[in-house]
Amino acid sequence: MKGRRFELVSPLQPVNLRSVLRAAEPVPTISLTLSDLTKAQADVAKVKVTDATIDALIAIRDVCKADGIIASDRRWKKSLKIVQASAYMAGEKQTTPEDLGILVDSLWREPKDRAKVARTVGKLADPASFQAVQILDAARETAQKVAGLQSGDRKAYVSQAAQAIEDFETQQKKLVELGNSAGRRGRTVIDDAKTEIQGMHAQLARAISAGLGLRSLR
Repeated sequence: MKGRRFELVSPLQPVNLRSVLRAAEPVPTISLTLSDLTKAQADVAKVKVTDATIDALIAIRDVCKADGIIASDRRWKKSLKIVQASAYMAGEKQTTPEDLGILVDSLWREPKDRAKVARTVGKLADPASFQAVQILDAARETAQKVAGLQSGDRKAYVSQAAQAIEDFETQQKKLVELGNSAGRRGRTVIDDAKTEIQGMHAQLARAISAGLGLRSLR
């Protein structure tokens, strides 16, 4: 079962929910028997937990402890089963530190601590993805700032738009560099970030060309 993945579905809008409620019940095409489940559990247990994964897990535990987020040794031990399952669902036979990302919602007790745990796990388990998300957030902030100037002073808009396009190009180069050392999950996050920034770059270039009569910027 290579490349298994789950997708999160965004909340339905009322119009979409109405369609779902009135639609016929779907007919299952694939069933999972108890035997299949038992075999999958056995296969998950066979996934090797690497030393690199253990080292990263201990580092995460130490930082969480320093932040006052305490989990018992029993919970940390049990968390490895989730990590093995993550690797298994990705079609792998051994874990990597990236698989620890799935633990974000199993380590905190108070909702206020979730952000701290997510930041710690991201930095230590999957630094490439963590950096890619930071780069993407910066690009989104830039795009939003430029959009806010579009209806104002033309000179200020053109200046900020030109700078934004340069920033987008620099950010895409950084993502390419990150991809050279990223793992399987990191590469996916980086590719998604590159695609979104490319879209912002193209949209801004079209806006300048159409609205201000400038040549298309690339």
